[in-house]
Amino acid sequence: MAKIRINKDKCKGCYLCVTNCPNALIKISPDLNVKGVKAVYFSGGKPARLHGKQGQAGGCTGCTMCALICPECIIEVCKEGQGSRGSAERSEASPKGKGQG
Repeated sequence: MAKIRINKDKCKGCYLCVTNCPNALIKISPDLNVKGVKAVYFSGGKPARLHGKQGQAGGCTGCTMCALICPECIIEVCKEGQGSRGSAERSEASPKGKGQG
């Protein structure tokens, strides 16, 4: 199951991620962040057993819609067994070549 990391202190409260999550896993917090905004948080999701295999029952699929729609770029999607989406892109774009560094 994928997980989402959100930098709550940088959330400006546009809630685009909330309205665009296909499984409604991003919620609005009742608490205010440092900007005085009700930030968002990842509510998780419940894994379930489907047809004898471990599956998702409304869990995060790792579609990255939330990260793509966020105008502040404060959301990272981490798929199981992998690093965050953002850090993977940064490492591929690294200017270091073989034998350097």
